[in-house]
Amino acid sequence: MTAKHILPVALALAAAALLAGCNNQKAAEAPAADAKAQVAAAKPVNTACPFTGGPANPSLTASAGGKTVAFCCGGCLARFNKMSEADKLATIAKAK
Repeated sequence: MTAKHILPVALALAAAALLAGCNNQKAAEAPAADAKAQVAAAKPVNTACPFTGGPANPSLTASAGGKTVAFCCGGCLARFNKMSEADKLATIAKAK
């Protein structure tokens, strides 16, 4: 592979990894029962999903470090719930 092909391939792989949490449209429309159980009472600190950048659903939330973050779909919520506490805190710190 030549140097001029490396950047487009790297960008494509990065985009695929970013969207991996939301590859299931059904999950966005009807989150699993366990995702609904994760709904937190506090107002989320973000309006955009920290993984996809898409609009966050304020009814799909999780908390760490006393802060609540919202996600666009059940897939992203599940991804967050599998993270270490340190990674959760870093994700919340970057949330917008």
